[in-house]
Formats: sequence, structure tokens, C-alpha cells
Amino acid sequence: PLDFGSAFYLATDTVQAVRRAKRGQQRHRKGLACLNAYAVDAKTLAEVRVLAFSVQDSARLRCVVSN
Repeated sequence: PLDFGSAFYLATDTVQAVRRAKRGQQRHRKGLACLNAYAVDAKTLAEVRVLAFSVQDSARLRCVVSN
């Protein structure tokens, strides 16, 4: 399980997102596993800083682990 600190993780795979939320809650042994759903349009995405990975490769893993 990963802790994203002040950042947050976005996924298109709901099953994976739920699993990660549950693992985080179990690891911290407090609080509730929580999943937020967002609908974001292209204009909004253009206005925020986004780092997106189209494939799950070593570069993505290094970024996630280092943050």
C-alpha cells in the first residue's frame, strides 16, 4: 500500500481504487476507507498540473514510490 502524502491518486479502475483505499485504511488501522468520484472536463484539466502515465511501467512506479 502507498501513502500519497499531500497528493492524491486518480484511477479509471474502480475495483483497483477501492482495493487501495481499503489497504490504506487497514495499514493505518483507523478511519474509513474512502473513495471519491470525479468528473473532470478537458478545460479543467488544462488548468491544473497533472502528471499522467498511459502505461504502468517502471517510470510510473518510481514516481508513485518517490511521492
